[in-house]
Amino acid sequence: MLLAGDTPRGRIVILRTDRIGTTTATIAPRPRHAHGLRSAAMSTTAKQALVLAIGGLVIMSFILRLARQRKLSTRYAIGWLVVGALVAVAAVLMPFVGRLGRLANMTPTAVLLTMSSLLLLAISVQLSISVSLLQERLRTTAEANALLASRLDEMERRDH
Repeated sequence: MLLAGDTPRGRIVILRTDRIGTTTATIAPRPRHAHGLRSAAMSTTAKQALVLAIGGLVIMSFILRLARQRKLSTRYAIGWLVVGALVAVAAVLMPFVGRLGRLANMTPTAVLLTMSSLLLLAISVQLSISVSLLQERLRTTAEANALLASRLDEMERRDH
């Protein structure tokens, strides 16, 4: 009896059973394509790196457009440009991310997702600090405005 099947790595396993019931497994070499060359298909890591590089460039171009239209202040534009650059650099570092993932027993995608989540958490904390400072400035300004308004009312009453 002869049985054949594919493995996840693209190799073919051939199982043979002889007349007395002994089964032997043979791994056939990887299939070759035209002229004995392997397929030129991109690996998953290469595809992820390409998506990251394109994503980083898209983020950077979008941020530059917002900054030119004055919809985003320079302070925040620089921060988001750094984020876009980090995304683009992550594409180059994909092999290292894979090694880091193996050390942490995670897939490269999970490592990037974890790093992205930490980055977004840091951005959220930074924006919360900025909003808190702006609220304090607004409260101080409102109090100063109220004091000035009461002084003005007092001065107008003296004059009349």
